[in-house]
Amino acid sequence: SRWLAAGTAQQLDFGEPSTLPVWTGTLVSRSGAPHVGAATMRLFQGERLLLQRKTGPDGRFALGLEPGTYEVEVQLGRFDANEVRLGQVELTETGLQQDLVLPGTLLSGQVRFESGAPLPTDYKLELAVDPLDYKKPFARQCAFLDAEGRYAIDALEPGVYEFVAYPLEP
Repeated sequence: SRWLAAGTAQQLDFGEPSTLPVWTGTLVSRSGAPHVGAATMRLFQGERLLLQRKTGPDGRFALGLEPGTYEVEVQLGRFDANEVRLGQVELTETGLQQDLVLPGTLLSGQVRFESGAPLPTDYKLELAVDPLDYKKPFARQCAFLDAEGRYAIDALEPGVYEFVAYPLEP
């Protein structure tokens, strides 16, 4: 611990910075479209969680990591049941440029009134898809509308779903 008197300054030297190789990419659906909304990426070696970071709202990521082999898992949305294991990546000293492709189907569209008129920009609505076979408890996936009423729900496994819209209170 160091003391610093009010009105004074001290120089701190923690050594030379090290540069880690960087893995850059985008989280995309099978169609190649970027995943909409931030997702949480988790990198493991064995059972040990080494890194947890959010992607950007456009699915992009850049991670500085030690060279090695990592197991990759992504959590989509806010429910832990929406975790998707995406396999392994190998990061070398020169870095890596590799996108992550989500399995399953991307459901996207735009919500409008029955008349076809667009929703007001301040209209709050949550969309959810629930699997009807209930093999995966709490497997609901959700999306919120953007300012133009668009939504996207990614990595839906094969099956039959109920698609529900919940108005949100202002």
